[in-house]
Amino acid sequence: MIRNLSDRTKKILSCILFVLLTAAAVFICSLIVENKAGRIKYFDFYHTKTPYDVLFMGTSHAYNSFLPHEIWEESGISSYNCAYANCSAAEDYYLLQDYVKQAHPKVVVLETYGLNRYDPVRYSNNQKYRTGQIEQQHVQYDQIPLSLNKIRGVQDIFDDYEYREDFFWPFILYHTRWDKLSFENLTYTELISKGGRYLESYGYGTFEPAGDDLKSSLDFVCFDYLLKTLEYCEENGIQVLCLFTPFVAEEEDQAVANSLKEPLEKFSCCTYINLLNAGIVDFSTDLTADAKHLNYSGANRVSRWTADYLREHYDLDDYSDNPHWIRQNRAYRNDRLGRAVKVRVMEAAMTLLEGIDCGAELTIYSRQLSETEPVLKIAGKSGIPIKLELRDDPAYDALLTLYDRRGQKKELRYSFSAEENVYRRK
Repeated sequence: MIRNLSDRTKKILSCILFVLLTAAAVFICSLIVENKAGRIKYFDFYHTKTPYDVLFMGTSHAYNSFLPHEIWEESGISSYNCAYANCSAAEDYYLLQDYVKQAHPKVVVLETYGLNRYDPVRYSNNQKYRTGQIEQQHVQYDQIPLSLNKIRGVQDIFDDYEYREDFFWPFILYHTRWDKLSFENLTYTELISKGGRYLESYGYGTFEPAGDDLKSSLDFVCFDYLLKTLEYCEENGIQVLCLFTPFVAEEEDQAVANSLKEPLEKFSCCTYINLLNAGIVDFSTDLTADAKHLNYSGANRVSRWTADYLREHYDLDDYSDNPHWIRQNRAYRNDRLGRAVKVRVMEAAMTLLEGIDCGAELTIYSRQLSETEPVLKIAGKSGIPIKLELRDDPAYDALLTLYDRRGQKKELRYSFSAEENVYRRK
């Protein structure tokens, strides 16, 4: 049949085939070199039929503090964490308008840290996004289907970014990543944490309240976008819970937290709660090593407090018997146990064991460790029994015994690191 075609027709078909093959090759190459973080984070959000009644949004303070599985365990609420590091309120305004097309949430939880952090001196030239962290913004934008809202958002937020077209075709940004590729870049695994990410770390700090009278003018570009987000939610019948989650906040952050209630609660859809000094977390055990974020222990407490508040104040369905959630939660808890085995700092490993029945036991040989209050606190919160076998010159300070997800016994030995002031795996 092809022999009967004219030469002109054959040339046209050859050109069409060439274009199609070239487009397919570029598409495949784009998938290979792309940053997989966004595809991993949002795969479950875009590719499962599970309803998500609650969405969490904000910066890393939301990303690392709201754990959907702990919220489900506490209340049966189905939620997804759409927050990410350095995601500004300006970005959230546009991102939410695309997320609601997929999830149809009843409640959106907005973490309000960072409104004052996007200034030209520190992070942002136009005060809408963090300059120099474009790949972080791509984690969220790459997975959103092309729409008029996405186009408007990119043109507005990144109006000073010369190469903003790469948000519509990420291959422009990623095509030079060949030298960074490994086998892991060819595949990706489904993220079972429903978008959130707890931090496997341990640290401590002191929160010094500056007083409720310390206020901010809220003269920030991102604050204006927060108000626009509330306007959008009110127009579309979406309830909003705005939270300022606890951490060792500087005075300027406390001033912002103290000033938000009145302007935000002018919107009938919104409730605002300042949790900085609400007594939810223990700053001697619940922080990361740099004391700037909550570790798993702190995030667990914030998540369960949030779950209880949502259950009490909003009409949300109960997914406690949902097979998808039950299956993923089992995998999530097994994964947390595996991470506890791998993490090198004893205090961090112990926080990850909270709520997991793995037969854990902590044997203490060091007299110094037997009097270390934070370690004793963590053991108590995680339900880890302590056995004292004190020695004058032990080969190591502690032995953590547990059973991994295959039922195999693990013995993890730790000694004190004076440089880091933690007990590190030998």
